[in-house]
Amino acid sequence: MKIATRHVSKAGIVAIIVAVIPSAMAILPWDFGEDMTPLRAILRGMALPVVICEIIAITFAVSAGFKPYRYLNSVDRIYKIGLLLLTAIALYTSLFVATSPGLALMGFNIWAVHLLFGFSIYALAREGKLSDDIHLWSTVGCGILIYSIILAFFVSTVENPDSFPWSGLLPGNTNVRQLGFIAAIGFAAGVVSCTCSSRNWLFWLGFIFSTTGMSIALWSGNRGVLVALTAGLFAAIIVKPELRTVRFSMWLIGVITAGVLVSVIAYKPNELFGLERIWSSFFREVNTINSVSSGRIIMWEKTAEAIADHPYFGHGENQFQLATGPTGGGFKQPHNAILQYGYQWGILGGALFFAMVGGLVHRIIRYKNWGQEISSSSIIIIVSTLIYALYDGALYSPYPVTMLVFAIAITLGSFSQPAPVGDRSD
Repeated sequence: MKIATRHVSKAGIVAIIVAVIPSAMAILPWDFGEDMTPLRAILRGMALPVVICEIIAITFAVSAGFKPYRYLNSVDRIYKIGLLLLTAIALYTSLFVATSPGLALMGFNIWAVHLLFGFSIYALAREGKLSDDIHLWSTVGCGILIYSIILAFFVSTVENPDSFPWSGLLPGNTNVRQLGFIAAIGFAAGVVSCTCSSRNWLFWLGFIFSTTGMSIALWSGNRGVLVALTAGLFAAIIVKPELRTVRFSMWLIGVITAGVLVSVIAYKPNELFGLERIWSSFFREVNTINSVSSGRIIMWEKTAEAIADHPYFGHGENQFQLATGPTGGGFKQPHNAILQYGYQWGILGGALFFAMVGGLVHRIIRYKNWGQEISSSSIIIIVSTLIYALYDGALYSPYPVTMLVFAIAITLGSFSQPAPVGDRSD
């Protein structure tokens, strides 16, 4: 199942498509104004630009030789059974349990696209057309840089900044805190460049990418992304000896310093933004654990109670806000992936999902122990996304899900050394 050499450029186009997803999220709904048309609301609310980009990437992968049926058929039996059971649970809850079957089926279809996208990236990487290396992540970093320019243009051209609903109308996001997802990818994309000693321009280009991500994180007043990135960076330092150097320490200090300076100098629309907001949220006087969590504890308690109403197979996808209403804080998801999947797919479906994700991560760890390489960027994205998902919607919003799928698929596909005898499933 070789992909022809003449189609190498198509694999490169796939990388570019992945890189421009944040810009597509901003431009396709045309988020440059206060008017919320039905089409714009659907595109933004369901993050359909992400799905559209994934479908285009899948199309290019198919034209380059990717055959979905063959790769789906080659899946290890245990994963195949898990996928079939999850599909059955999702369809059952969508058709017979969900308050809005249409929204549930739309969510199911989005997950199907994520799955095919992951297989297409894996196929291209397995055939050597995409690599988990500095060139790939530099492409992704360029995409984040372009988005930051769009964001800066948007913020600087708002006609009535005092009355503009900043928290919900930033380009490509339905909530200002979702900028953290984009910031995390930008930071991660640049880290791999620090180990490129032969090409100084790539070193400094990566510095720009990571600084851009750090600046967006601090400017948006997002403390959650800082916690997630710290965990991801710590994991990368453990795995990658080249990050345990003075060179990287100085590089990281430079990124943080530059990010702080940019966030301080940049225009901030209101108190929702900026380093001051992060500082105050970490050190403000609080009376309860719930206030520390910005109301998450109560929402988690209410979600756990709601799970008990349909404990085995859940309520269906995209039903949280409809079913919980004010009880769920008006949010589309409970800001915790364990509760999220317990709510939508039940205890059985949620356990299946995390078992398969955990199995993929475990496979990456085993292959790494057998001498395979994994980029620092992929490590940071995988770890930070999973940590982020414990207190935010990193496994609900399509963009971080897409990038998690991308990082896992490109990592597994880039492994060239065969597994030991008796463990050859991919």
